Amino acid sequence: MLKNIEEAKIFYIKAAEKDHIDAMRTLAYLLHDENKFEEAKKWLLLLAEKGEIEAMHSLGMQLYEEKNISEAKEWFLLAAEKGLVEAMFMVA
Repeated sequence: MLKNIEEAKIFYIKAAEKDHIDAMRTLAYLLHDENKFEEAKKWLLLLAEKGEIEAMHSLGMQLYEEKNISEAKEWFLLAAEKGLVEAMFMVA
């Protein structure tokens, strides 16, 4: 059993670097929770570019929080077009 989050993060990074979608997502959320927004955004962008709808929305939210409204709206629109209700709400 892993002793702590930092130890787990080492394995998430290794898996994410091998394009493991769940590891990429978990790593992005862990980094966001640690206020490492730029690192989190990197992983969210990779996921969003792979077509991950939740990542599109999460990336849009992060960009929105950064006041980058036009780019956030682009990601919200993409997620909304794929049927994500939360993204539709953000576009409206």
